[in-house]
Amino acid sequence: MGKKGKKLKVAAAAEPVAEFLAMTGGFISRDEIYHRLEWYFDHSHNPRGPHTIDPNSPIDAFFQGMDPATGRKILWVNINKISPTYVPAWRSALFHGVQFPWTSKPDVAIGLRDIQSFGNLIDSAVLTYEHFGWRVS
Repeated sequence: MGKKGKKLKVAAAAEPVAEFLAMTGGFISRDEIYHRLEWYFDHSHNPRGPHTIDPNSPIDAFFQGMDPATGRKILWVNINKISPTYVPAWRSALFHGVQFPWTSKPDVAIGLRDIQSFGNLIDSAVLTYEHFGWRVS
């Protein structure tokens, strides 16, 4: 009760935005992670279509002639910047706010500094999601 016996009004809590509920952990398939990474590199990628990037593709091919060390660093910065960003095409944050590591830790993380192929990037993303409490199928 407030001053002079008056009841205080308590505002109702706003409903959380459904698209961002999963940022704290949830379920995601390896296939969806694969499609999200493909979309990251090519916004015209159809997430319901076939995969368009071979997992064996060298990661250096995505750096447009940049020095590989610089390319990896830029990828690390940019993928972590866009991770929590809502993307209408996905109706969620692109990578649900998970932050990709720079350095590797065996059985825990594959750092972007160490990836050699697109498949390594997918593996890094899967381990990163799991580290952030997601169940990946």
